[in-house]
Amino acid sequence: MYWDFSSEQLSRLWSALEVNTTLTRLRLSSCCVDENQAGRLAEVLEAKNSTLAYLDIHNNPISSEGCRRILRSLQFNRSLTSLHL
Repeated sequence: MYWDFSSEQLSRLWSALEVNTTLTRLRLSSCCVDENQAGRLAEVLEAKNSTLAYLDIHNNPISSEGCRRILRSLQFNRSLTSLHL
């Protein structure tokens, strides 16, 4: 199944993750997380979110560079222990 989230919906989700204090698992596989959204997610993971432990974003149109941005953000994120690209 493929969920077609709009850019606006994903932007709202990233904003919510910035202030998240309870969500520990998030599955967004096949949800239209594109290159730009991957960059925004990397920013959130790097500086804002400290509770998310599991993130699944496989089967999305994210390039190698987008994946690298997300992986680099994990240098600063101490809560994420499981990532599915």
